[in-house]
Amino acid sequence: MEVPTQSRTAQMWGALWTVYIIWGSTYIAIAYVIETMPPLLAMGIRFLTAGILLAILIVVKSGLKEITIPAPQIRTSVIMGAVVLGFGLGNVAVA
Repeated sequence: MEVPTQSRTAQMWGALWTVYIIWGSTYIAIAYVIETMPPLLAMGIRFLTAGILLAILIVVKSGLKEITIPAPQIRTSVIMGAVVLGFGLGNVAVA
């Protein structure tokens, strides 16, 4: 087994703290946003914005052909997105 170096350990802790801060700020943002708009609309706008930003990042980094998705994968993704985001995070936002 490889022993982590000092640099690798610092990168790991940096990544963990980044996830911790971003994930934790999600709940603060939800509390703020639901005062101004319906919770499910806010969640929909949030994930639509994230999807558009990630698509732009992929196109800039890898080119337009990397963004094409076959129809069966789109269908499956829509179903899973509705279930996971609609019921899971939707209930968190409504609560």
